[in-house]
Amino acid sequence: MTKQISHRYALSLAKDAGITPDNTLCLDVATKTGWATSIDSGNWKLAPTKEEERDGITEHWKLMDILSKFLDKHKNVKLVIMEDVLSTGGNAIPNKKLAEYHGIVKAVTTNYRLPSAIEVPYYSIKYHVTKNGNATKQQVIDAVKRRTGYTPETDDEADAIALYLLCARELSA
Repeated sequence: MTKQISHRYALSLAKDAGITPDNTLCLDVATKTGWATSIDSGNWKLAPTKEEERDGITEHWKLMDILSKFLDKHKNVKLVIMEDVLSTGGNAIPNKKLAEYHGIVKAVTTNYRLPSAIEVPYYSIKYHVTKNGNATKQQVIDAVKRRTGYTPETDDEADAIALYLLCARELSA
């Protein structure tokens, strides 16, 4: 059994290995996955259309495909950082799906010979931008807008940007 290390320690090891905010990809993995880098952010909609469902395409396949294409295009990405699935609380069905998504992210990053993705608890992400570890989705969106001047399209994108801001601080300190 491997020992779980804190995200702060994992980020300090990444920094020591030469990882910078400019070569990280931050993800809020969900059916509408928010993503953020040093220069851009957005959302990946994983829910398959009716046509995709007919063709046997699942949201799991879409996540693998979209992330792989993103890493192919953004060869500067050396580390993926995502919200910790175990810290989200809630009921078992969404958590099972989130755990599956995290497994896909870890499989793709392994395939690209990247280090294991670092997972950060949601309350650390929320606290970093709002000073409230239990902030609402709207409070996180508002805090991201105040800090960056940009209004995220969704709460998932706001979470990814908030995660990026936290990691940028840790990797730049």
